[in-house]
Amino acid sequence: MKPIHIVHKIKESGRHLRQRAKNLKPFRPKRSLPVGVSSDQFSEVIKDKASLAADYVKKGYGTLGKLDPKRVFKYGLVILLGLYIIGGIILSVIVYPNKEDKKSKSDTIKLTKRDIWLEKFASIYPLPAATVNGSYVGLGEFYRQVSYLKSFNSQVPDSLSKEITDETSLKKRVLDNLIETVIVRQEAKKNKIEVTQADVDAAFKSAADANGGTEQIEKVLKNLYNMDTDRFKKLIKDQLYREKIREKLLIQVHLKHILLTDQSKADAALARIQKGETFEAVAQSASEDSNSKAKGGDIGWLGRDDLRDKINADFEKAAFALKKGETSGIIKTQFGYHIIKIEDKKGSIDKSFSDWLGEVKQQAHIRKFVK
Repeated sequence: MKPIHIVHKIKESGRHLRQRAKNLKPFRPKRSLPVGVSSDQFSEVIKDKASLAADYVKKGYGTLGKLDPKRVFKYGLVILLGLYIIGGIILSVIVYPNKEDKKSKSDTIKLTKRDIWLEKFASIYPLPAATVNGSYVGLGEFYRQVSYLKSFNSQVPDSLSKEITDETSLKKRVLDNLIETVIVRQEAKKNKIEVTQADVDAAFKSAADANGGTEQIEKVLKNLYNMDTDRFKKLIKDQLYREKIREKLLIQVHLKHILLTDQSKADAALARIQKGETFEAVAQSASEDSNSKAKGGDIGWLGRDDLRDKINADFEKAAFALKKGETSGIIKTQFGYHIIKIEDKKGSIDKSFSDWLGEVKQQAHIRKFVK
């Protein structure tokens, strides 16, 4: 073969090889199956895995390898509930005494970190400090009011009443007061006596105006009691219920009086009234009580408690023994010599508030859980 023909064949072979190279697919080695496992068996395993994953998702467990938010929330809620219950048990052990527990007494009554912690912790749990006829006195409210008094006593030492000598007597007074508050509200509801928000706001405004304004009230409450205005208004509401019980249920007298420091002057004033002068005219000309003189001796509506506490028991008895429109003889008190007139009477229960409350409290079904 001639050289030219050899060269021509080589060229043709080169073109042919290049064309085949272009048509070749890249080499991809097949993944080998496990020994003894056929491709059909391997396919069945893959199908089973896919079915298991689908069933897992269908039951609400999420995809394999991922955390499901619903499941996390569910278990988180269970854990929080468990911690809440454990906390309640711990709080119960701390605040509810055993029969064998000894009463702890302290020479000083001061607000401590433990008191602050107990107040906040007890507010989280609906545990009772006491029950009154089935109604609930909350443990949180009990420790809150204990903290108020301790805070006040810390700022103004020896400011509490003489009956409160230690922490035990303080807690007893607070619990008794809360029980009485519940009883008053129950009796108010029974007799359709209501205290509105307008009543509370008006009383708060009156207190603020008499004590330098709202800002000054807020400052005093915070510094002395560690109390905010919302809590203060709640205490005002409790007090208004007591006042409305006095006004609407208990007998009160609309009373006028003439006060003189000299008995001879009192005898002369009484003689003028007996001769026919009006009580009001004699009061305006002769009485030495500057607060009521210009008003003809009028000192308004008063109950048994008011007269007993502000004057004395003898004055109370004399006033409530008189009928509407009657005038008394001369009554001696620590202030001097009085002549009184009953302008009017109202109410249906002839008792002092403290006597009435004591009787109702004695009849109530009360259970105390803290001491």
